[in-house]
Amino acid sequence: MTRLIHLVCSLAIPLSLSAKPPEIDFSRDIRPILNANCTGCQGGVMKQGDVSFLYREQVLAKGKSGKATVIPFDPDNSEMMYRITTDNPDDIMPQPKHGPPLKKKEIALIRQWIEEGAKWNNHWSFEKPERQPVPEVKTKEWPKSDIDRFLLARMEKEGLSPARPAKPGRLLRRLHLDLTGVPPSVEELDQFSVKYTADPDQAVSETINQLLGQDAYGEKWASQWLDLARYADSEGLGADRRWLTWPYRDWVIRALNQDMPYQDFLTKQLAGDLLPEKSFDDLIATNFHRLTQQNQEGGTDNEEFRTMAVMDRTTTTWEALQGITFGCVQCHDHPYDPIRHDEYYQFLAFFNSTRDKDLASHHPVLRVPHQQKDYPKALELLETIKSLQTKIFNDGQGLVKSSAWQKITEMTVKSHRVASTTRMKDGYLEFLADGTIPNNTTFSLTIPKPADLDRLTAIRIHTLPLDLEKARHSGLLGAVLSQIQLKATLPGAEESMEIPLRHLISDDTNSYFDPQNSLKEKKGGHGWGAYTHQYHPRSCVVVLKDALELPEGTKLHLTLRQKAAAPTGPMAIKRGRLEFTDDPAYAAWLDQEAPTFKKL
Repeated sequence: MTRLIHLVCSLAIPLSLSAKPPEIDFSRDIRPILNANCTGCQGGVMKQGDVSFLYREQVLAKGKSGKATVIPFDPDNSEMMYRITTDNPDDIMPQPKHGPPLKKKEIALIRQWIEEGAKWNNHWSFEKPERQPVPEVKTKEWPKSDIDRFLLARMEKEGLSPARPAKPGRLLRRLHLDLTGVPPSVEELDQFSVKYTADPDQAVSETINQLLGQDAYGEKWASQWLDLARYADSEGLGADRRWLTWPYRDWVIRALNQDMPYQDFLTKQLAGDLLPEKSFDDLIATNFHRLTQQNQEGGTDNEEFRTMAVMDRTTTTWEALQGITFGCVQCHDHPYDPIRHDEYYQFLAFFNSTRDKDLASHHPVLRVPHQQKDYPKALELLETIKSLQTKIFNDGQGLVKSSAWQKITEMTVKSHRVASTTRMKDGYLEFLADGTIPNNTTFSLTIPKPADLDRLTAIRIHTLPLDLEKARHSGLLGAVLSQIQLKATLPGAEESMEIPLRHLISDDTNSYFDPQNSLKEKKGGHGWGAYTHQYHPRSCVVVLKDALELPEGTKLHLTLRQKAAAPTGPMAIKRGRLEFTDDPAYAAWLDQEAPTFKKL
């Protein structure tokens, strides 16, 4: 609306009656000439002759010929003037094969522009609007607002007159279709006709207010925003599976029907979860930037998708929130708007902090109650869970860091469905998968009693990428421990005994699967680990239910089963390490936190 008013105002300003031509306005008089005749070859993608007409410093610079394209106040020595006026077929611009020569009026405008100093300004939509005096009009009874007077002044200047008012039925139909998208009923038409006959302005005003108060208003106009937000009920690519995003659609409808201020409308969608007094609705609103396309076909690359999602967010933010075409700047300076090629990647860097993955559930997800009345309770539960999870994580990690850990330097490794090997690295005896990793792999590790360790309370399991540098930049296929089992063979015993495990301390507060699943007997592949990609070393701590005494000659048998798989491959350990501790603090901590764990 601001741009429309500014445009109307600028068009309505009467031209000076002075014989001296009005001062050149670059955006109004010169930019259209350059965009129509020059920037196709000198600007944006192409800069033939090292000349560009997108920015003033480029226009004032020297081209490949060594001559300045434009010299302010000196058109006769400006190469541009020579090129657009010469008869030399090799030098004239535009070249005949690219278009006809400039018109005399266009050449005169460019000469005057250079004589006045080659002043430059942005497109009018980027300039701060200035209030213009309301023009006088001949037809006094037609205008109902100052905008009408600007429009009428221009019509009168062009010898035009306003159209006659629409008949009541047609006017009512327009109002209904514009505001709700639903035509009026016969009863509504009859009622409006009676009111319109008595007082047209009052009838229109009452009808508009009535339509704005209907739910259909938000339903109709939400479609405009949802198109910009790339709203869809499916993934959009490949198998195009269904996804559930309708709560966001309903939020947009509610926002419009509640006449939410535009600033709040945008803030909630960009960072509703960060508001100090956020509501559950504010959490739903943040789905705006989760509406990137998904593709779960086999062979898709997670890092490629992640980058595409970041680019989608960057472009959508500018196009939806600023009304500016931004995708062009990915490849070159914008030929119309003052946005440079390198600025695209500066904005891209702002969003380049996400870890999107092509996952079926589009993790993380927000569970939304079907009834809006339950939203406050849902938010309360979310905040409670988040607080408890943070406390448990911080306490657990503090305990892990304070414990004395003994590196395992001796073990034998057997593997099922995958070849394996060991090596010494950084004081650990690492176990590694060798070659291609199939589905449903298992590592069986036998560890003799470590020296100087007479009891065992917890085991620390490390999983590491084979190539740390590559993982850090683009991520490598991760590993998920579907099931962890521990047995012990005591001296003189013929059979091993099962050692109950009580709790798993994860190094992540937002795991894709429940880490505690690794300690349960189940058929699925869910559990602790890096799903689907791993970007750095990971570790978890498995706490025994009771401290295990380790007499000399004891052997421990640790089984790591891996059943999970991503579209790109199995989720299995490629490189692992172990540490043991006899710290008694774990049992005390678990007993102290038992009520908290029960709440979760």
